[in-house]
Amino acid sequence: MAKPKIRKKAAAKSRASAKARPKAARAAVKAAPAKRPAAAPRKAAAAAKKPAGRSPPPRRKPRPGAKPAAARPPHGRAAGSPQMIASLTVRSAELAIAFYQSAFGFELEFIMPGPDGRVAHAQMTFHDGRIMFSPEGAYGSELQAPASSGREGPMQQYVYCPDVDALTERARNAGATVVSEPAIMFWGDRMATFLDPDGYRWAFATNVAEFDPAQMPDAGYAAQT
Repeated sequence: MAKPKIRKKAAAKSRASAKARPKAARAAVKAAPAKRPAAAPRKAAAAAKKPAGRSPPPRRKPRPGAKPAAARPPHGRAAGSPQMIASLTVRSAELAIAFYQSAFGFELEFIMPGPDGRVAHAQMTFHDGRIMFSPEGAYGSELQAPASSGREGPMQQYVYCPDVDALTERARNAGATVVSEPAIMFWGDRMATFLDPDGYRWAFATNVAEFDPAQMPDAGYAAQT
């Protein structure tokens, strides 16, 4: 009758040891130091290249209210600016502004005063066209207007306008020298030419017909061949 009691005690001991094993295993795992994962090859190589004792420069914080740089347009010009602008040297920027307004109907866009308070740079517009000019000597320039140098300018400004006949009378009344009265050219424009007070030649034209190669002068055609 004693044998069943021994079997019961042995079974109780085996169950107690089985319960103790998971607790001991968990305690061993907690006590063991955690292994760090190996560094990636790229990060290890980058760390080896960095000189000892130097820290990376701090990143600059954007200024409050600063706008991100916009992508520049492929044509290279500023917004609202034409691709080409005539730049002139005049004897007086103030007088040139007044003349171009009264004679040709140009509108003043903006001016930049110089150290002496006089206009050192001006920009004016005519429909979608634009000119800019500075007086002689501005910013150390040695350029002169044709009226000052005594030499005729080698170029002229060609400007389209809605009514060349009306503009001719306006320019004449404002003091412009009319070099040629309005006339229809072989390329289809009705054109008149003027000299301004600084000696620059201007051609204003209104298109009235299509270009007809048959109307081209012989001399002009020979010069092209």
